[in-house]
Amino acid sequence: MALFTKIAFASVFLLIIANIASAAYIVVTEPVNNKIDEGQTIDLGVVGPGQKLEITTGRSSGVFDFRGVEELWDRIKVEEKTLPAGWSKVDSLFYEGKPRAFAIVSSDAPDGDYILDFTGERDYGELSNAPMHFKGKVKVSKNVFEFSVLNKNVESGIEQPATFMLKLKNTGSASDVFEISVVSGLPKGWGFKKTVLVPYNSEKEVPYEISPSEQAEFSIKLKAVSLSSDKISREQQVTLVAKSSLFQDAKAASKGVILFPTIEQVVYNLIGFISANLFG
Repeated sequence: MALFTKIAFASVFLLIIANIASAAYIVVTEPVNNKIDEGQTIDLGVVGPGQKLEITTGRSSGVFDFRGVEELWDRIKVEEKTLPAGWSKVDSLFYEGKPRAFAIVSSDAPDGDYILDFTGERDYGELSNAPMHFKGKVKVSKNVFEFSVLNKNVESGIEQPATFMLKLKNTGSASDVFEISVVSGLPKGWGFKKTVLVPYNSEKEVPYEISPSEQAEFSIKLKAVSLSSDKISREQQVTLVAKSSLFQDAKAASKGVILFPTIEQVVYNLIGFISANLFG
């Protein structure tokens, strides 16, 4: 009789676990939004080599205990044993309001499709005996952003900032930081590096300024490169025409020349005052 009771209890327990496993779900909220059941595969989009893919989920499971209280997922894990060679991962913390796990793509990852395995875990309750497994499909490609210049031809005065408006569009599923710099076309020391964070599936416009020190026409090559991998980069050609003018000279004169004799300083200040009031 005791053996029969144990067998019956075990059967009921296994039946409960089976029902929990079939009923449980996880809601993935980023980088895509979808409800996932046990064993299903979700398309997480495109990422570049070296980029960090963030997977955010809700804690809801759809499973309730005997009191009618929903059991919540406590952690999301990326299964290390199934990661492609050179990849790494960071599991979510326990009890985060929105569990976030990370899969870091190898900087040398060749283009192609990859399958990652994830597990939802609960620390206690019925779900602690029935972790939920699902898969994520990821496409690796170097073509995950667009780089363009809204004004490719800019005219400026000497020592006056010439502003190029740059547009970076992140078409991938991973947020990334891009570095903008001058590759060629300017004397050494004129260009500078500027970093811009562009969230996944979004675009950002940023100004890039150059202050020419001499009169000339410059054919400049600008480059935007991901800080995750130098394999993710784009270039744009722009033109800067720097020239002197009476107006520019007059505005520059308002700054004064401290080594000039007093009478000449007064004249320069007068010219600067007139130019500022007449031309703004």
